[in-house]
Amino acid sequence: LHASISYDKQGGGNDDYVFYFYKNGAQLTGSQTLVEAQLNGAISLVYGVLMVQNDYIEIWVENTQSNDNMLVTDFQVVIRE
Repeated sequence: LHASISYDKQGGGNDDYVFYFYKNGAQLTGSQTLVEAQLNGAISLVYGVLMVQNDYIEIWVENTQSNDNMLVTDFQVVIRE
């Protein structure tokens, strides 16, 4: 899995955000990526996982320091065989 996400952090200051890959509703162990978000930025996520028919992938983001939201402005995911 390869994901590229551009975002605008809402609110002021810097906060730590953690991005996770989920497969079929369960967090993939070791998939978390920590970023110190400023007003806007981008992150690339890479994770190897086997998939079968009807599996689905989600990307979650968590603000670990405040209630400031994140607005995703661009999002691309590549899933390869």
